[in-house]
Amino acid sequence: SVIEKSTTYLHFTERIPISYKLKLADQFRLHKLRRRCIDTFKTVDEIKALKKTHEFYDYSDKMKAALLEKVMEL
Repeated sequence: SVIEKSTTYLHFTERIPISYKLKLADQFRLHKLRRRCIDTFKTVDEIKALKKTHEFYDYSDKMKAALLEKVMEL
């Protein structure tokens, strides 16, 4: 499907910042993309760096909760 192809493209492309990928995943409810992006974070500092982006303030509470869950896992 188009959504699957878009999700795969967004996941693998390095031309789009992860903060924007997460915004798109949040906005269009692309749960697989959200999970794939969040799984790429290996340190708490990587997640904290998102707060300095413009996209962070557009994230839903669910997205912020998912990021917090990842922080707790690290």
